[in-house]
Amino acid sequence: GYGTGAYYATKHYKNYFETIAQSITAERGCHIFYETEVIKINTEGNRVTSVETKDGRTFTARTIICNIDPQRASYMIGREKFTPKYLKKLTYNYSVSSIMIYLGLKDIDLKKYGLGNSNIWHMEQWDMNQIWKDQARHDFSKPFLFISLPTQHSKAPGVAPQGMEIMEVGTYCEYDYFKQLKDKDYAEYEAAKMALADRLLDIVEEKYVPGLRNHIVTKVVGSPTSNEDWVWAPKGTSYGEPVTPWQIGLYRLKQESPFENFYWCNATAGYAGIYGTTGNGVELYMKLTGDQFFDISKGPSDEEAALWARKEALSQSHSQ
Repeated sequence: GYGTGAYYATKHYKNYFETIAQSITAERGCHIFYETEVIKINTEGNRVTSVETKDGRTFTARTIICNIDPQRASYMIGREKFTPKYLKKLTYNYSVSSIMIYLGLKDIDLKKYGLGNSNIWHMEQWDMNQIWKDQARHDFSKPFLFISLPTQHSKAPGVAPQGMEIMEVGTYCEYDYFKQLKDKDYAEYEAAKMALADRLLDIVEEKYVPGLRNHIVTKVVGSPTSNEDWVWAPKGTSYGEPVTPWQIGLYRLKQESPFENFYWCNATAGYAGIYGTTGNGVELYMKLTGDQFFDISKGPSDEEAALWARKEALSQSHSQ
């Protein structure tokens, strides 16, 4: 899809996620239980019978779909309940992690600096392999970084207060470095995390937005251990199991598990990213219900989709 353009949700991804949540809670007897940590998955024979949560509740269903990382979930089930062959599939490494900076900006016109409806990939040297090696050992003297501006991607309101902007800045870093610091001394970990964030913001100020820090009203910095703490991402992984040649296609973990009523649906049993996440859910829904409402082979080509998107954007700009 990137060959013909990149795409962004018209009403921002906030609306996308809220719409999905509302479609669940609007159905009779359907709920979303937030902050309800799963601690155990019970089985009987080749079926999963129930799921237990940390607050003492037990949930049962005819069919259970697991969004937890499969390797982590297998320990909740009991690794002894899997065959050696299947355990081999559940013994994989994880994709790398990142540091992310989320900024709320006030009294700034990003277009003044040539920034708008686009993303920036900044590199300090051309050898990407060398950049990777350097940052793997926590050398950020010549880093690459990514800058995204959600409030510039759509004019729809809802993700930031009126007149304010959001900027996201991130780059690759390793989990072990931050994990060891955090276990040793939280203050030292926090200092290292903020020092790296400041290094990235120095580059943004030098190369793109002079005086950026004068406009920051909100700053949130997440490290690989933040990913692990908040979204249960093992080793802070950004994309689950890596998509290396021996871990995709026929080699990828399938949605079916060894238990007849239990299915995986996540970045590893499927693919990561917004398209992968949506596609995984759509595929499993059709598989379980027989409702084949979507056939990608009958969809528009990349060129047709790009032409449609351009016409829509032109139509919206004229109406405004």
